Amino acid sequence: MFFRTLILFSFLTSTMLVYGSNHKNPPLFQRKFNETGFKYRGFINITEFGLGYRKQGPINSEEVLIELRTVNGYQFNYNFSLGIGLGATLATYGTSAIKYPITLDARIASGEGKNTSVLGISGGFILNSYLNPIYILQPTIGLRHYVSENTAMVISLGPKMLLQGNTTYYRNLTGKDVAFFHIVTLNFGFSF
Repeated sequence: MFFRTLILFSFLTSTMLVYGSNHKNPPLFQRKFNETGFKYRGFINITEFGLGYRKQGPINSEEVLIELRTVNGYQFNYNFSLGIGLGATLATYGTSAIKYPITLDARIASGEGKNTSVLGISGGFILNSYLNPIYILQPTIGLRHYVSENTAMVISLGPKMLLQGNTTYYRNLTGKDVAFFHIVTLNFGFSF
């Protein structure tokens, strides 16, 4: 399942990079700025709702992820934004509790105008109650559609990869365990 997801993600990414810019927009190095009337630069807020699902293991255990996240940062030009994301995640992997991820979020748009494809990556961590961090890496591919001059709908799809290390103590013995999760997630939200 994980390798199929990576193959699909690689295909979508290469398709976006090859066919991402439409014929009306010249290549990145030849563009003049502020031509489209949509947000060019400034502070940005992206608020997203995400759903994730996977079925894995010999007994086909199901795992579901529900996430609400906001990213505050800066859009440097039409094509690049960078921000820090805070969220709340309810997931059935590990323990079914609400977790609060902190991530660094970067997004690159393939063009400018009302509709563009977007390639993004988020990386960060979640501190759980035992102070063993859960590391997060989530590459995404998606679309950005401006509904007004400064507001856009964003939708993205990508694998969320989580790595959790647990240290257990029993008398004078110490044990370490590592768990790796990958869940395909669909995110929908707005960029302001």
